Amino acid sequence: MTAPAAHVVLRDRALVDVFDLAVRFVAAHAARLWRPMLALLAPGFALCWLVGVSHGWIAAWIAALALGMVAQAPFTLFASRLVFDDRASLSGALRDSVRAASALVVVRAAQAALPASAALLLALAVGSENKAAIALAALFCVLIGLVSLWLGALFVFAPEAAMLERGGATASLRRARALSGSSPSDALLTLVAIALVVASMVLVAEYAGRSLLEDLLQVDAPPALIEVGGSPLALAGFWLSVPYVAVARLLAYLNVRTRVEAWDVQTRFFALAARAQDAETLLAPRRAS
Repeated sequence: MTAPAAHVVLRDRALVDVFDLAVRFVAAHAARLWRPMLALLAPGFALCWLVGVSHGWIAAWIAALALGMVAQAPFTLFASRLVFDDRASLSGALRDSVRAASALVVVRAAQAALPASAALLLALAVGSENKAAIALAALFCVLIGLVSLWLGALFVFAPEAAMLERGGATASLRRARALSGSSPSDALLTLVAIALVVASMVLVAEYAGRSLLEDLLQVDAPPALIEVGGSPLALAGFWLSVPYVAVARLLAYLNVRTRVEAWDVQTRFFALAARAQDAETLLAPRRAS
């Protein structure tokens, strides 16, 4: 991915500023994002709700996490183009996300392998109702959780590397490791901040939606998240977080590249070169005459 003239000022920012910029970016482009949000997120929400009704909310959340990671891809590509080109089209982002799907799926599978194995082991131990097995599984899950946190921070920018730099799955993981290694605190804080954003939106959607249904509309709300482990309201909050998370991680990726590779300087040179080329084009007819 080269560095053309950017419409977002690229400079070294604190992580809180990056996430604040993501809010303003999504708000500024809300008119262009609501259609893809409905087209891409509504089917995912409906499918996960169906899984929750038929197979339980644990299966629904697993499906939501898996599908949500894939559903972020078009938003990441679309936002990356809006950063540099106001005329970017969603259709082009969708086509490129399909082309990058194989590398992205491998990258996402590598990120999810350890947490998924730990969760499966704990579920099997709980199902056996053996207290010693449950205790050992819980201890193993804590250890795996710490390792997963470290690996998650190490490869937090792997989706951006896979989609925007198009280097294949292995090259994308190496590239993400290099970027995170150059700024480990930002990588870890990005991962933690994303998790907090998703959890916050789930809880806000759950309790605000319940209040709206019961207090304002006088409609019976579905069973509470805390009672049954999930609800359509909480699930809606998760899916609404997908575009913002994609934009926030993209801007964090650009911020790290700005810090490590001086993208702010590169984009200024590209902008100056573009202006010089435009001026040369305008002056060419005068010189010819």
